[in-house]
Amino acid sequence: MVPHDDFTPFGYLDNPYHSWKLNPSGVLRSMEPLGMGWHVPNLGSYVNNQFQYTAHLSIGLKIGKTVLVTPEDFRRQKCAITSTLHTTNRFEYTCVVPKHGLTLTARYFLAHEHALGCILTLSTTSTAPQPVTCYLIHQHWQQSIGEIVEAESRHSREDGAFWQHAPQLAGDWPANWRRGLVYDLETLRMMMRRPAGIIPHTWDAMQIRVAERDLERWRATSPT
Repeated sequence: MVPHDDFTPFGYLDNPYHSWKLNPSGVLRSMEPLGMGWHVPNLGSYVNNQFQYTAHLSIGLKIGKTVLVTPEDFRRQKCAITSTLHTTNRFEYTCVVPKHGLTLTARYFLAHEHALGCILTLSTTSTAPQPVTCYLIHQHWQQSIGEIVEAESRHSREDGAFWQHAPQLAGDWPANWRRGLVYDLETLRMMMRRPAGIIPHTWDAMQIRVAERDLERWRATSPT
């Protein structure tokens, strides 16, 4: 069973199409308060955090007269933001707005190389009707809306197949140990890349990149 826990609401999604030099299609990273999107790196900017561009999908809410868009808006209303689903393929925010008894979940996943999927759900404990408007900022969804359901279903099957055999901590373990094992396994899972270029098999992107960086340093310091 895929683990659900009180994970940190920050993290990455796997982009299996991304390769630093062969196909730098971008790293998918969370953004406060409820966003997710691409950071497309400059070649040669490894560890310098430089990007050609960023493109995020972010979510805002208007509940009655209450407007929630920026991180400060959510903090001002004492909203609790957590993540109960935190895998290589899928990342889900849960946001509770106590003033209105409203809970929003936003599940992100990659629909295909150039499209980010997001499924929103809303529930409330309030007995009185209240108007809710969702704001979607940085829309790039029109061309992929028909693929979202199948893409999420495919990611769900992949996550289920992985966690059916992966170890999990159960019983009287400290909560940070239990979640830490999930973070470690999902990070390693994200680093194992699919065949690309001249590499015909699954490969460790982290170690390949380190070796590439060391080679670049050696070339820069070696005599000509």
